[in-house]
Amino acid sequence: MKATLKRMTALFLVLLMTASLLASCSGGREKENTVTEVDGIPVYDHYKSEKIDLGLAENETVFDIIELDGQLRATIGVADPDFDPEKYSGTPYLTEYRFYSMDFVEDTAKRERTKAHQEIIRVADPNVDFVLGGEAKENQYGDGLRYYFYRDGEPIGEGFAPPAGLDEESRKEYASAYSPLAHVLFYEDVAYAWINCGMQSNGVTYQYDWYNDLYVNGNIIDTYAWKPGMPKNFGFYGIIGLEGVPYALLKADGKGRLAPLTPETTELPIEGKSIDVVPTGGACSDDRFGYFMSNTELWRTDGEECDLLVDMVVYGAINTSGLRAVRSLSDGRILVAIDGKLIELTGSEEADKKEVQICNIGVYDFCREINDEIEFFELLLAKYNEKSENTVFQVKRYENVANLNLALLSGEIAMVITQDRFALNNYVKQGLLADLEEVAPKLFEKDLLVKSVVDTARVEGVCYYLPRVFTISGQTVTDPSLIPNGKLFETRQEYCEFITQNDPSYFKKKTRGAIFEIFARDLEEWIDWETNSCHFDDGEFEAILEFCSQGAATQEDVYAYFEPRNTLEDSEARDWIAASFELWDAVESYRFTDLEKALDYQKSIPKAKTPNDGPTTWVQVDFPMPSRTYDGFEIAAENFYAIVEDPETQKAAGDLLTWLILEDVQEKPDPTRSPMAYALGKFSIYREENDWYLNILLDGYVDPEERVANMKQRNPELAAWPYVLTSEYHRALQHNMRCGKEQYDITWSYVERADHFRYTNNEIFKVMKEEAANYFGGLCTAKQAADYVQNRISLYLAEQS
Repeated sequence: MKATLKRMTALFLVLLMTASLLASCSGGREKENTVTEVDGIPVYDHYKSEKIDLGLAENETVFDIIELDGQLRATIGVADPDFDPEKYSGTPYLTEYRFYSMDFVEDTAKRERTKAHQEIIRVADPNVDFVLGGEAKENQYGDGLRYYFYRDGEPIGEGFAPPAGLDEESRKEYASAYSPLAHVLFYEDVAYAWINCGMQSNGVTYQYDWYNDLYVNGNIIDTYAWKPGMPKNFGFYGIIGLEGVPYALLKADGKGRLAPLTPETTELPIEGKSIDVVPTGGACSDDRFGYFMSNTELWRTDGEECDLLVDMVVYGAINTSGLRAVRSLSDGRILVAIDGKLIELTGSEEADKKEVQICNIGVYDFCREINDEIEFFELLLAKYNEKSENTVFQVKRYENVANLNLALLSGEIAMVITQDRFALNNYVKQGLLADLEEVAPKLFEKDLLVKSVVDTARVEGVCYYLPRVFTISGQTVTDPSLIPNGKLFETRQEYCEFITQNDPSYFKKKTRGAIFEIFARDLEEWIDWETNSCHFDDGEFEAILEFCSQGAATQEDVYAYFEPRNTLEDSEARDWIAASFELWDAVESYRFTDLEKALDYQKSIPKAKTPNDGPTTWVQVDFPMPSRTYDGFEIAAENFYAIVEDPETQKAAGDLLTWLILEDVQEKPDPTRSPMAYALGKFSIYREENDWYLNILLDGYVDPEERVANMKQRNPELAAWPYVLTSEYHRALQHNMRCGKEQYDITWSYVERADHFRYTNNEIFKVMKEEAANYFGGLCTAKQAADYVQNRISLYLAEQS
C-alpha cells in the first residue's frame, strides 16, 4: 500500500507538470471519428488491426503488396532454408509475385518470378511500374546485391551500392546487403530512395548501426556529414511523398521534421516543417500521406498533423522494427508489411482496443550482454510477444537513474533491467520490487537454477532480482612456490605486497584506474549497509590507492609495453606471476584452489625451458580476492532482471522472466562435432544450459597429433609456420585438460564457491573512482583522497537513510 501511494503521488506530479505540454500536442489526440475521402479513397481517424495469414512458410517473408486490377499482388521472398548466414550480408531471398483476392485467398496457379533477382520495393502508384531491386553479386565480403532501378521490368542506368556507414571499410562490407529496408519515389522522371541495410534475426529486421542512405537523382547523399548550425539530436530516418513533393524525414530538436528534396539536392537538407512526433525507424508513403514508425507505433501524417494508427507492439514489433511498406486499398483498408508480417487496418468508429496488456521494461545502464547490443534483447521480446496471447512487452530506455526512479514510482514500468545493483537494493528498501519466488515460482523448483548465484542475489532471504548470465572471477598466481609461509593471503594488503615484490611487470600491463577497478570494486569491504556507515579512512583504502598508483599512467603506456610482445611467437608466453581470472568455461587440470595440491603438482611437472613451452608445464593457484567480508569468488553479472511490485503486471512479467531463463536458451550443441568448437562464453543461471556443453567435455578428448596433421593437410603452406602448428597442438592439450568428470566437478566447485556480486557503475563507486583519479593525477595525496571519499560517501549514506 505504501508503494502504491508513492506511485500515485509521483504520477499526480508527473501529470501536473506535463498537462500543458499534452494540451499543445496535435499528434495522437482523441477526436471524433470522421470519414473523408482523399483521391477517392476513404480515410478514417480510427482503425482496427488484424494480422493476416498469407499462408507463408517459415523461410518466406512479405516484402510488399499492392492492389492491382481488383486483386492483391504480394511480393514474397523465398529463402533457401539451408543458406549459410555467414556467407551473406542480409538474407538472400529470391522474390516472386503471388496473387490474392481482396480477402486474401491466393490463386496458387498464378505465381511468377520477379524480373529482379530480389525485388525490394516499388513505388506506391500501381499504374507506374518503377521498382528498386538487385542482382546477385560476389565480392570479398561475401555474396550480396548490386542495386538497380527497374522501369517496366527492365533495369535502367548503372547499378549502384549505397555507401553505408562512416568509414570506408564499413561501406565496402555493407554495400551489397540483401533484403535492405527501402522506400522509393519517382516524380517527374527523377528517382528518390531511402535504403537501410538493416540486419535480420528471427524474421525481424532491426537497424544494427542505422546505416540510412539517401539516393537522389543518381547520387548517394551523405546523411552523416556535420554542418554548422545543425540541430541537436539530428538524424535522417527515411523519405515520404506528399502531393508530388518528396521529403526527407528527419529528427531534430526533439521533434520530427520534413525537409523537401529536389532533383538538385546534393546534401541532406536541414530546414523544413516540424511535426510533433519523433520518427525512429523507417518511412513509407502512398502519395497522399506519409507513414512512419515512432518506436513501436505506426503514425500517419499529411505534413501538418500526425495521427496514431496502431501500436505494432501487439504484433511483436520492437523499437527497431523495420517498416517495409504501407499500402492504401480502394475500399479504405490499409495494409502494412513489417517484420515479415502483414497487418490489415480497417476503418472503425472508435480506436482499436485490443484485449492485450502492453507492459514496459525499464532499461538503464544496460551492459552489452546479448551479442553486444540491446537490440538483440529486443529481438527476444519480439519472439516472446509473437507467441504471447495476452501480454506483450516493450523496452523503455532511461538515460539516468533519476528518470528510471520516476518511471518506477509512477507505475510506468513492469520490469527493470540494469547492471546497477545499488539502485535495485534501494528499490528493495522502498518495497518497489516483487519477490521472484512468488511471481515466477517455476524458476525456483529444485536444482533448476545455479544455487550460489540465487543465494547471493537474496536480500534478507528474499530474491528480488536475478542475472541471466554471469562469469566467475578471482585472482591467480602461476608460481605457487613464491607464496610465503605455504598459505594463501589472508588480507588484501598481503596480496598487494606479494605482487609488488614478485611481479613488477604487473603494473606495466594495466593502468592505475584498471588496477583500482580490481582491488576496490567490492563495496562491502568499506561499507556497512546495515548501519549506513563507511570506513574509507582506516588506512586500508589509502594503501590500496598507493598500490594502484604504480600502474601505467595511460592506456598508451600499456600499448607501448605490449607492442614488442605482440609477435606470433610471444602470443602464448606465460611470463606473468599474478593476475585476475575470469571463468566462463571448464577449468583446466593445471588449476587448483588448494595451495598444497598446487605445490605438489608443480613438483611433478617438467620445468618450462621457455615461456612458450605449453600447458604441460603450467600450474596456477586460484583464489578469491582477500576480503574482510567475503570468503568466495566474485560473480560478474552484467544485467539484473527485477519485477515491479504491481498486482496488475507482475504475473505477466514473471512469465516473461521464466521464458527468458528456461525456454529462450542456447541450442544444444551437436555432439557429432568437435567439442573444441564450443565454449560457453558465459555461464547461464539455468544449470542445464551449462551442462549441455560441460557434459560434452566429460568424454571430449581430442588427439593433438591428429589435429595438427589435419591442419597441415588442409593448408600445406603452414609448414613454413611451425609455431602455428605448435600453437594448435598446445590448444588441443589445453582443451583435454578441461575434459573428464573430475574437471566437470571442479568447474562446478568454482561456481558454487562464489558468494558476492561485482559492483559496476553506481553513485558510490563513481565517487571512489573520481577521487582516485584525482590522486593518480597528482591533485591530492592518497590520504586526502581517502578522506574525501569518506566524507562524500558518509554524507551520501546519511541522505539515503
